[in-house]
Amino acid sequence: MIPRSNFVVFEGVDGSGKSTQVERVTQLLRREGVLVMATREPGGCDFAESLRSLILDQDKLDPWAEAMVMAASRIEHCRTTIRPALARGEMVISDRYLGSSLVYQGIVNGIDVEEIYKLNQLSDEVIDPDLVILLDLENPRRISDQSTFEKRGEAFWFAVRDGYRELAKRFGWFTIDAEMELADITEAIIGRILEKAGSKG
Repeated sequence: MIPRSNFVVFEGVDGSGKSTQVERVTQLLRREGVLVMATREPGGCDFAESLRSLILDQDKLDPWAEAMVMAASRIEHCRTTIRPALARGEMVISDRYLGSSLVYQGIVNGIDVEEIYKLNQLSDEVIDPDLVILLDLENPRRISDQSTFEKRGEAFWFAVRDGYRELAKRFGWFTIDAEMELADITEAIIGRILEKAGSKG
């Protein structure tokens, strides 16, 4: 079955393999003839990419300031990149999205998750994904390229991991053990995407 237009988001702690799986899944679907656009957050459009280093390199912003910058970035990402691609009939796969704000700017920064969600819904441009895939990792992995977020230490990393687990249960996200073999993870993700596409049709 060739998936119809879907908005799929990959979430997870740093080092969980999100970017790797976005690339693998995107390439596999394209080989099967699916029109797929891969994007990322923070980023995904000129305005948001210009904010990316500002967001990721700050040692510590006020929690609400951080949340508002992320929301502004997401509004433009949706308006200029995600919505047009979906309108063209393409599948959109994003490496991080609103779930990251609910965890990083919400749970970890002490702002109620509902408040973060409402902030992002102030613009009609922001849409909910059809499928959220959480790559769940038990313990931190060593990686060479870390943002300031991930440099905040192990306690921060575990707080993020637990935040993701909490939201996955709350919202019914599709959770995958990120310790599995790469090919097995990819296969499970493709299967879930096809299942979701079938349920829409």
